Amino acid sequence: MDCGAGYFLHNGQCTVKCPVGTYPDSKASLCQACHYSCKRCEGSNNDQCTLCYPDATLVNSLCIPSILLEDLNTTLWYQRVLNILYIHLFILLVVTLYYGWKHKSVLLDWMRSRRGGRGREVGVTRLRYSKQRRDELVLSE
Repeated sequence: MDCGAGYFLHNGQCTVKCPVGTYPDSKASLCQACHYSCKRCEGSNNDQCTLCYPDATLVNSLCIPSILLEDLNTTLWYQRVLNILYIHLFILLVVTLYYGWKHKSVLLDWMRSRRGGRGREVGVTRLRYSKQRRDELVLSE
């Protein structure tokens, strides 16, 4: 059966407007089925929805089930919070390293004072190879 211009064939009848769950295919003059997730659509793909069923929400031409959308939003919120936390931890690390590098002597004095002053008595021990014997280590202060 062939319908005239501006009409579309659906279930053996010519109609001007395709019913819910179908879209007008101008080339074939037929009402074609939408993707099962779409109530109304502009094509057969899941990303061509124009209206969703009550249990879904239209997002960028996709019908996303409302329960999944809530989970997705929660996951995105947690991801944003974690990203902010990582950025703050990185900044804290950089500031701490910079402060430590700039104020080495202050930090060393503070660490020595925490050990009860014993740090001042103990010199820095260095390891060096003896020139006489290559396999012997000599301790020096």
